[in-house]
Amino acid sequence: MPKLNLFTLPSQTTILFAGIFLVIGVPLLAGFTLRFQVLLPLLPVVVLILTVWDFLVEPDRLLAWWRAAPLPADGGWLVERVAELSHRVAAPPPLLRVTTAGREPFVIGTWRRRWLVIPAWFFEKWPNGPRDTEEDDDLDVVLLHELAHFANHDTWLTALARSLLKMTAAVTVVYWFMWAWQPILYAIGIAHLPMLREIYAPLLALFPPNVQAFMMAPPPMTPARAMTYWLELAMALA
Repeated sequence: MPKLNLFTLPSQTTILFAGIFLVIGVPLLAGFTLRFQVLLPLLPVVVLILTVWDFLVEPDRLLAWWRAAPLPADGGWLVERVAELSHRVAAPPPLLRVTTAGREPFVIGTWRRRWLVIPAWFFEKWPNGPRDTEEDDDLDVVLLHELAHFANHDTWLTALARSLLKMTAAVTVVYWFMWAWQPILYAIGIAHLPMLREIYAPLLALFPPNVQAFMMAPPPMTPARAMTYWLELAMALA
């Protein structure tokens, strides 16, 4: 009877973070676009671009934050051990880095770039590699646990979900900041409206009727119109 391999079971972490986009991201974006129609084609694209950008650069930030460095000269045994264990979990072997800033090993990466960061005390406890003792078997369990994140795609799904949440939160802050400043922006726009009429007076007849209506008789400020009025006018004049 074959033994159960816990490291090949589907990961609940994968399911959890894969659902973040549907549970949080989609409702937030839908709320923005339904309420802020002028940005309907733009907002999801901006969030997507920012999310992918943050996702791709996050590993470099984390490596710098944890002061991760290449393995010491006597760390070749760990490279061989990780390569062997990676084969067992059907995952490509990651790049190895060592850190003095943490006490636990962890993995970071994207779709193709993968790192396993090892705390420096590993090389103090096992200076020449495992010695085939029961305690050293614990090392394999720890390494297998970390490598299983690559096999189950937890690493990149977690990082992508985290980037999505950060960028969605950033857009949320900007969005509500714009809402909070609506009265001020509207007042500034109304104050400059005579100047705009004077500048565009010779060309006003060439603009579409909706632009002429905006210029001659702006609608009263309401929570739904204060910001979109000036955005729509700017896009029409561009």
